Amino acid sequence: MPTAGARPDPIVPAQPLFYRSQLYQEGALEAVENPSVSWRNIYFGLLMGASVMRSTTLHIWVSFKAHIEVYVLRTSRQDASVDLPN
Repeated sequence: MPTAGARPDPIVPAQPLFYRSQLYQEGALEAVENPSVSWRNIYFGLLMGASVMRSTTLHIWVSFKAHIEVYVLRTSRQDASVDLPN
């Protein structure tokens, strides 16, 4: 029985950062050299990239739209100054 405050044993043992980076580098090189073997990883990467790109594009668009709306509202009022904060 573990004592209070003791860290539990990890399910997967920790690996040095150099070892993991070497594994990722070998996987990337394999995908470039022989894509027919790594088609699942390539497909997964494209799918995840498209998913992230969609949400990022949406956030950029909403921010851009909000900035334009604020600018139009401030410049359309006759009694307000056009000075925008930096």
